[in-house]
Amino acid sequence: MVRKNKEDTEKTRELLLDAAESVFLEKGVGSASLEEIAKRAGVTRGALYWHFENKAALFGAVHERAKAPLDAFFDEEMQSAKDPIEALRASTIHVLQLLATDERMRNVFSIIMFRCEKPDEMSIAQNCCPVQKRMDVLAKFGRGFVKAHEEGRLVEGMTPELAAFALHAYVCGIFNDYLRYNDNRDLKKSAPSLMNIFFAGVLKKN
Repeated sequence: MVRKNKEDTEKTRELLLDAAESVFLEKGVGSASLEEIAKRAGVTRGALYWHFENKAALFGAVHERAKAPLDAFFDEEMQSAKDPIEALRASTIHVLQLLATDERMRNVFSIIMFRCEKPDEMSIAQNCCPVQKRMDVLAKFGRGFVKAHEEGRLVEGMTPELAAFALHAYVCGIFNDYLRYNDNRDLKKSAPSLMNIFFAGVLKKN
């Protein structure tokens, strides 16, 4: 009975996350109501509040559900790789290919980038996706470039911190163009070439 209750609770939570993702994408974060999200999930508002304290908590959970697999893949690559640069390359290729093939990822990042337009929407997004998270990503990227810097593999004037900033900006730019303009190019196929172009610009030629 305990196991069934746990499974039912998890199922309800997933239904709420699916509904929130859909409503946030359609109406924007600020215009989406918790009542509508609960109705679309087929549960009561009380059930929603049992799982999530407020809209910000719900938005944060929607974001985390999409982001967690990316973090797990990146961490596994960095821990197992002999060459951190190759781990960075594999991780960023994976992220771009997932963007091309995973509808949930496209939905969530479209919400974050384009459906938080009003002040209250931005406030919720900033509270759930704070600057610290961006800094954490930059720090992870930077650690990946440290060994290459120590080995003299980075081009002149390129530090691990600068390389990390450039990589983050490059990937974010691809995200923006692909999602904003409904780009119909085959991103899954072109992702390796796109990342090879980037790394060719920050690494010395052999």
